[in-house]
Amino acid sequence: FAHYMMCFHCFGNCTPGPQCSSQGASDYLPGYETEMEIAQRHGLDGFALEWLGDAAYYNTSYYNIFAACEAFNARRGATAETAARGGSVPFYLIPMVDGGNYSHVREVLLTHIDSPCMYHVNGRPAVSSWGGGVKWTRTDAKSGNNQTAGALRSAEWVRDVVKPLGALGYAPPYFMPFLYPPAEPGSTGLWNFGKGQDDILSNFTVVDALWYWGCRDLGDTVANASLLNLEACRRHGKSVVAPVSAPYSPHGPGNNVYYTGSGARGLIQTWMAHINGVNGSQPDFVIYTTWNDLAEHHYLGPYNHTFWGLPNETQPVWHTEFPHMAYLQLSAYFVRWYKLPSGSAAPVVTTDEEAVFFFYNLQPVHNECPGDPLGPSGVAAYCAPTSHVHCGNPPPAHQGCVPDSSPLGRPGVHDCDPDYVVEDAVYVTSLLAAPGTLRIESGLPFTKPAGNGAAGFKITGSSPPAATTFSLPAGLHSVQVPALPGGQRFTFTRGGKSVVVVGTEGINTTAMSAAICNRQTFSGVLNIAQ
Repeated sequence: FAHYMMCFHCFGNCTPGPQCSSQGASDYLPGYETEMEIAQRHGLDGFALEWLGDAAYYNTSYYNIFAACEAFNARRGATAETAARGGSVPFYLIPMVDGGNYSHVREVLLTHIDSPCMYHVNGRPAVSSWGGGVKWTRTDAKSGNNQTAGALRSAEWVRDVVKPLGALGYAPPYFMPFLYPPAEPGSTGLWNFGKGQDDILSNFTVVDALWYWGCRDLGDTVANASLLNLEACRRHGKSVVAPVSAPYSPHGPGNNVYYTGSGARGLIQTWMAHINGVNGSQPDFVIYTTWNDLAEHHYLGPYNHTFWGLPNETQPVWHTEFPHMAYLQLSAYFVRWYKLPSGSAAPVVTTDEEAVFFFYNLQPVHNECPGDPLGPSGVAAYCAPTSHVHCGNPPPAHQGCVPDSSPLGRPGVHDCDPDYVVEDAVYVTSLLAAPGTLRIESGLPFTKPAGNGAAGFKITGSSPPAATTFSLPAGLHSVQVPALPGGQRFTFTRGGKSVVVVGTEGINTTAMSAAICNRQTFSGVLNIAQ
C-alpha cells in the first residue's frame, strides 16, 4: 500500500504551478485511475487515504477516489473472485481517518464500507489513523500514565465504533494506526523506542496492527526501528505495518531538515529489513510513506514537484523538477521479493525490469543559499564526528544494531552517521539480468530550457568534467562518484550496444543556489530495455 494525501492533487488535473500544492478537492477521476494503474504496475495493492481534519474537500476527494477505484476495477473486471482464480487483482483503499473523534471514524467507514474497493482483513474493514489523530496523542504517549489512557481510549473505540457498526451487522474494524511512541527512535535510541512500542500495545489493546511511520530518519534507524516494532507486535500477538520512504527533506519554517538517503541505500536497507525480518517473521503490511507528500518531499509517486519561488513571490526564482520514480521503480523489485515466501533468495532480475537508477542533489552540500531566509537545512555533515546517539544499551537482540559501528541520530540534533554522510555525490544502483558497463560523466555543460512560465538557465559545467567507468555485475549493485556542478550523463553498454540518458536537471551553483536551499533528491532511470 501507499499513504495517499487527499489534500494534494497534482496528477492529471492541473498544470505545474502553485496550485499543485494547494489544498482542494479533485473531481478528475481519470487522474486518480492513472495513479492507481501506475501503483498497481509497480506492485502496490492500494492506497491508505489520509483524512486529516474536517475540511470539506476531504469528503469530496474521498468520494471521488472511491468512485475512481470502483471504475478502475470494473473496467478491468477485477474482483476478489478473479484474484482468487489468478486473474485480475482489484485495487483497494484503506481510510486513514484523523478527525479527532471516533464517531468521525465510524461515519467515514459507513460511507463506503460496502464498496468492493474497501480493504478487508479476515472479513473486517481496515481503518488507520496518523499520529494518533483518533485520540492517542503525544500527551498520552508521554504522560507516564499510559495504562489509564490506553484503557480509556480502548473503551471509547468499542463504544463509538465497534458497537454501533455491530448493531448494523458489520464486523469490528481492523484497526492499524500509526501512534506516537513515548520516544522517537532517533532522539533517545532504539532501545527506548522498542520499549515504547511495547507500552502502546500493552495498554491500547484495540490495536490490531501497529504502524511504524518511519520516514523522518536515516536508513539504518528506520530499518532497526522497523525490526523492533515487528518484535514488539509479535510479543503481543499483533500484526505489523512497516514503512518505505524516499529521503525526507522538508524546507519550511519550523521544519527545515534533510535526511540523506545516500541515493537508494536507505531505501534498500529498509526493504532488506522487511524481507529478512526477525527469526523468519516478516511485517504483515508495507506502506509507502508516502505516495504524494509534496511538502515534505519523500514521495514515491509519479510526480515532478516543481519549486515556484519562495512564499508570496509572484515570479518564480528558478524552475526545477524532482521526479522520484526511480525509488518507485526500484521498489517494485523488492515488492516482488517481499511477496515471495519468507526466506526466499533474491529473485532473478528479468530483462523487462533491467534499469540503472541514479540520484543526486542539485546543490553542493555546503551551499549557503544567501537568498533563502530559512538558510541551509540541518544535515549530518555539519555536526561533530563524536556526537551521535547509539542504538541503546543493551542493544536489541536482532542483527544490524551494533552500537560501536552504527551510530544513530537525527539531522540538526545528534547525527553523524558514517553510513549516511551528506556529500556531493552521484549515486547509482543497477538492477541487471546480465553484466554490463556503466560510464558516469559529471560536470558537463547543461542547459535548462524555459517552460511553464519559468526562465531557462545554463550551467557552464566543470573544467574539466569527470568520467568514471564501472563494470557492473548481474543483480543488484550500487556505486557512486563525486558530483561536479553541471550536467550528469549515464551510458550503459553491453554487447557493443549502448543506452544513454542525461539527467533532466543539472547541479547548479549560481542563480538556483542563491535563491533557496532545497536538498530534495533528484532521481532518474536509464531503462536498459528500450
